[in-house]
Amino acid sequence: MINKQYILYFISIIILIVMSSVNVQSQDASPLGLDNDLYNGRYYSYYLPRSVDGDQFLNSKEFTKGILWKKGAKYENILLNYDVLNQNLLLSFKTRENADRIISISLANVDSFYLENKKFVIDTNILKYGRIYQLISYKDVKLYFYYSKNLELRSKLNEIEYQFSRLQKEIFYQNETSYIEIKNNRKLLKLLKSEIQASVKHYMKQHKYKIKRMSDKQFLDLLVFIKDKAVE
Repeated sequence: MINKQYILYFISIIILIVMSSVNVQSQDASPLGLDNDLYNGRYYSYYLPRSVDGDQFLNSKEFTKGILWKKGAKYENILLNYDVLNQNLLLSFKTRENADRIISISLANVDSFYLENKKFVIDTNILKYGRIYQLISYKDVKLYFYYSKNLELRSKLNEIEYQFSRLQKEIFYQNETSYIEIKNNRKLLKLLKSEIQASVKHYMKQHKYKIKRMSDKQFLDLLVFIKDKAVE
């Protein structure tokens, strides 16, 4: 039977999750002396006990230098991270008083951002998922990648534990005005013009490409091949 200690632990997890979803007052740039166009969002408050395995981020808890384009303005060398569980773009910075702060950046007017050598865009046309997608493109041939994680219950005898799932990736191919999910090589090939399908299939087989295991560089090389074949 689960004792009182584990019940309280479970309740604390629920409280933390609920608190993280509550809207915090938007960052006021005036007292901080910061650019309100950039430092505009909610204070980030999604923190779980150390006993929870894994984390909610794209790659790690560490913030890395990135680039953000917002309303046409470019912001370089800013510390960014991506919470894929809650679909939050995070900015770490110091206030005028040298206090550390983290906010979830408002996505309104965000054009794109670069993080860990990946380009991300804000797109509301892919209705199945959220708004933040990695984009790999060559001319008008485009692939969109949606990243996510889940917080899972891992129960043991007389214990309640939580862990984050592995990073999950959904892939979409932009076909004119449509976004079509591709889960394997066969699905991608069916979306291409019939006259280039055989060539692309041979190219992928020759390079041992499998959609679910390809690197960003391999995806780009594939798009270049597809486009070049399409214009021959």
